Amino acid sequence: MVRRGFKQWLGKYMPDVYHSAFYGLTSIIALLIVLVFWQKSLILIASADGIIFWLLRGLFFLCLAGFFWGVKSLGSFDALGVKPLMRYISNRPDKPQQIIAKGAYQWSRHPLYLFLIVLISMG
Repeated sequence: MVRRGFKQWLGKYMPDVYHSAFYGLTSIIALLIVLVFWQKSLILIASADGIIFWLLRGLFFLCLAGFFWGVKSLGSFDALGVKPLMRYISNRPDKPQQIIAKGAYQWSRHPLYLFLIVLISMG
């Protein structure tokens, strides 16, 4: 949905200002479909006991803290892409986007993805 060809095709049906909000909404719908139809596996792949369990649990909470650190590093976080739409509706000019190079973004290009992948793999 972020490719230029898809945006051009979508532009035939809706103004460009709606694209980020449309992307956020369809992402939420796709995630909800996955969650609704999720089926637990009957096969246990791995299990941790004792000190390994507590080390993994500690890593889980470190990644959770890292995820929130990454969100805080962004400043104003617009997860659903609604801010451009709200500026358009209220007739305010667009703000130029800035490259973030502070906090978690000094160490990783996509810290939110990094921490979420580790969190999901541990869950």
